[in-house]
Amino acid sequence: MEGWFLQLSRVNTGAEKGIQTIILLTLWFVWKEQNNRIFQSTQRTVRRLLADLQDEARVWCLAGAKDLSLPVAPPDRE
Repeated sequence: MEGWFLQLSRVNTGAEKGIQTIILLTLWFVWKEQNNRIFQSTQRTVRRLLADLQDEARVWCLAGAKDLSLPVAPPDRE
């Protein structure tokens, strides 16, 4: 695990940094979901969790996470 994290921290391009941010954001979301299930007795479906993760990534892009905007798809426009 330590070697993987060290390799992850040695990214150079914007796309790599964006992927790194998505990985960390996903891990954070899984950790928060685990805490909600244990301490709040609540749970989201996988579909809801992924939708919330996409929404959070878009908010981060709007807040200035420029490298994250590369791998994040734009919102659906209908």
